[in-house]
Amino acid sequence: MRVDPDLVSALEDWRIAALTPDALDQKTVQLMAFAILLVQTSEAAANHAKAAIKAGATLEELHASAGIAALFRGVAAFNMAGEILAGLFPDTKPAG
Repeated sequence: MRVDPDLVSALEDWRIAALTPDALDQKTVQLMAFAILLVQTSEAAANHAKAAIKAGATLEELHASAGIAALFRGVAAFNMAGEILAGLFPDTKPAG
């Protein structure tokens, strides 16, 4: 299948613009993307968790984002976050 290169370029420009707003810092953008993708139970959430960490997010901030996602998606989102964060923070033991 042939893909229109102009369309691909326009979509990439839109993605970059949406993920680099002047009004939000990258940590906030990536935490938001992480939560949104958890709500969608998308495996892409892991990429945005990594980007959030790179932008300075803590495990606690990622957990808080997962809690917000769970409010709107339920246990599936929270479980997915747990799997992702356990892989990204292997030396951290769960509370309890």
